[in-house]
Amino acid sequence: MDVLRAGFDGVGLDYARAEARGAEWGHLDPTEFDRFRRLASQSAGDSCLAELTDAELLRTLDLLTPDGGISLGAVLVFGTSDAMRRWAPTAEVLFQDSRPHGVEANEDLLLPLLNAFEEIEARLALRNSVTPVEVGLVRVDVPLLSESVRRESIANALVHRDYAEVGPIQVTLTGSTFSVASPGGFPRDVSPATILNRSAPRSPALANVFKRAGLVERRGKGVQDMFASQLRAGRGTPDYGRSTQRSVIVDIPLGDEDRELLIFLARRQNEGQRALTLTELRVVHEIKYGGPAGAVEAAERLRLPVADVRAAATALVETGVLESRGNGRAQRYMLTARFYELAEDRAAYLRLRPVDRIQQRRLITDYIREYGSITRSKAAELCQIAPTAARAVLKGMTEEGLLELRGERRAAHYVLPGS
Repeated sequence: MDVLRAGFDGVGLDYARAEARGAEWGHLDPTEFDRFRRLASQSAGDSCLAELTDAELLRTLDLLTPDGGISLGAVLVFGTSDAMRRWAPTAEVLFQDSRPHGVEANEDLLLPLLNAFEEIEARLALRNSVTPVEVGLVRVDVPLLSESVRRESIANALVHRDYAEVGPIQVTLTGSTFSVASPGGFPRDVSPATILNRSAPRSPALANVFKRAGLVERRGKGVQDMFASQLRAGRGTPDYGRSTQRSVIVDIPLGDEDRELLIFLARRQNEGQRALTLTELRVVHEIKYGGPAGAVEAAERLRLPVADVRAAATALVETGVLESRGNGRAQRYMLTARFYELAEDRAAYLRLRPVDRIQQRRLITDYIREYGSITRSKAAELCQIAPTAARAVLKGMTEEGLLELRGERRAAHYVLPGS
């Protein structure tokens, strides 16, 4: 453990390449080498490794020490049960299914990492129900847990956990959430705010093993795929908000899917249109739930660069998913009638569509007749427009003699002439 902690303290050592003192070839399990070969020979793996001998595999995967000794990574990936208990006792995984009507489970596993991955996958597959959704004449099956969610969340925990920390990886299914908690904080330069765009494995050696076995996305975009699969299913995105300096926790919502969004995306796919990017999916999801918004406002909500959101919104306008209203700072995006037509809810478009300038003036006048006066913020809320756009409408009405401005700054309000 002292060797591991030295690496974590900034020496730059990959603990998986450190020596497992006293370990010999007899502490490695031939069955686990065969498991790696089987995985690597499949479509996503590095098939050329399937023909290598055990010794050649360890050398190719850089799991031997410079003098040819057995590394801690070799034990973690290929170790026997006795070797795991001796050199990797913290590599535990606790699997729990606490759903009221689930297949109840509370199991503690201590297995080599590839074996652990497959065992957890098998338990999740057993519990992975499918919800059929009819989209016209086509049925879309929505799994409880998509493949990318299952594989990425489990692989990330096994590869990136801090094996010097005591305590198991916890994989938990509840009625509303799938959660994976792994000991140790985020690797350096990674945080909940940067996890979508930054990959910095705590152990490059273990990350390489999982990539070449075909268990994780080679481009380092697995977390993005996990987010996208949740949004395409009409569900909320993975949440890392409960993570601390000692534990990385991802909570993945399993609640009822947004039927409108799910049907819309399925119909687009049936029409042969290109799949939306993750940023585009996030913008659509945010505008659907947060209401019409400008690029700056949407970027703040999503914690994304304004330029990225503006580019995504422009692309969505070009493909007919969003429409743009207003200009400059008053520009706002909303879902189009086409969206709600594909989503089979045409009335929603009429409910959400911002009123035009004539209607805005009528709404403002009617409000003042009813309540005596109106402020700029109330006008913006009433007309579903930005405060700057509301100021322009009120200024125009004032210049035309339709309204009178009373008060200054925060006390400013508008009344009908002669009131």
